Amino acid sequence: MSTVAAARAAWSVLRSPRIDRSALRRLQEHKLRRVVNHAWQHVPYYRRLFDRARVDPSTVRTIGDLSRLPVTSKKDLLEAGSDAFSRFYPPDKLVTHRTTGSTGEPMTMRFDRHFERVRSMVFLRALLAAGYRPGERLLMMKPGHSKRPPAWIGWEAVSFDESPEAMLERIGRTRPAMLYGWVTPIRELAVHMRNSGVRIQGLRAVVTTAETLDETTRVDLKKAFGADLYDFYGLTEMGTVAWECSRHDGLHVSEDVVHVEADRVGASGNEATMIMTSLELTAMPLIRYQTGDLAVSLDARPCACGRLFHRIRQVSGRMVDCLQLPGGQLLSPYSVTLALEPVQGLTRYQVLQEQPGSLLVRYEAAAAAPAMAVPEAIRSALVGLVGHDVRIETRREDSISPPSGRKFRVVESLIKAE
Repeated sequence: MSTVAAARAAWSVLRSPRIDRSALRRLQEHKLRRVVNHAWQHVPYYRRLFDRARVDPSTVRTIGDLSRLPVTSKKDLLEAGSDAFSRFYPPDKLVTHRTTGSTGEPMTMRFDRHFERVRSMVFLRALLAAGYRPGERLLMMKPGHSKRPPAWIGWEAVSFDESPEAMLERIGRTRPAMLYGWVTPIRELAVHMRNSGVRIQGLRAVVTTAETLDETTRVDLKKAFGADLYDFYGLTEMGTVAWECSRHDGLHVSEDVVHVEADRVGASGNEATMIMTSLELTAMPLIRYQTGDLAVSLDARPCACGRLFHRIRQVSGRMVDCLQLPGGQLLSPYSVTLALEPVQGLTRYQVLQEQPGSLLVRYEAAAAAPAMAVPEAIRSALVGLVGHDVRIETRREDSISPPSGRKFRVVESLIKAE
């Protein structure tokens, strides 16, 4: 990409959140036509998919036309293998990434240089919305195998395999204005700080990502770090999909680079599984890609910050982690967290299901919480949700953090998905 083209892409990314909705729709549809036509011409998987669906790509011109195309899953792309990659690009011109495989199915992604640049700019845009100022120090807590940021940008990375003591030493030495990382390692750092009485000076903001951020953890982290807290939602496949601004009124969807369809689930209609189309990626197109992630309510009202992108209230979990009741009813992770949030003395929990007739709740509790009060309150809250036919077991533990590098899921189904 030329310097002029790179500057044009950066300008588009930075200004798009504030352009009017009609201009945004024109921008989306211009990008959509480019991606769909490229996929049909250069990607064997999509050519077969469109041909089987009897869809002429030249007729896919608007966002509304997307519904005529079949949905693609991670399983479909894994089975397609190299047929999911564009034949347009020489392999040595592409950047390879590996998804985290938090669902047990890691996937190799191929990104073109244009997408890489746009992806970086979208992440920077989210940081700016969280108060980042160019030139400030940012410390990223990342998995040990992750790519490190370039030194010239002034960002540093620390593996969250390191001890809290080592992380605090790094923070004290670099004095970052912003801390970024997965929820679990940031929470463990906060617990260590509370227990040791250590405070971090000069930290203005903490950005969490990768795992569901519940309200109790949000409050605890703000108190521990003495800084404002922001939540980002992203996928290796898509980049930064949604991000929180200073108004803390939901997460803005990056509508200029990814189109999100909300496929409603459950009787309440408050939650939807997200189907996404990347409007920028052509090296490995993702068109109507079923992410499996659940989001709470897509909000079309303008945010008080002035940005016009639609917002989601929160990302509540994964479709595969919906709880199965004996009668066949499914309960979303969000309904479970709503039921358990009011329980006094409960500092962290995880609800596991191995069979439809039973649940295991692993939890951490405040030291002052009465031994029997918390488990009784947990059972009472869940019985009102799942009924008396489901056996509820509780188990208090010192720590329920997952092994290093594995994402924490507040609600996790161990029942093999159909």
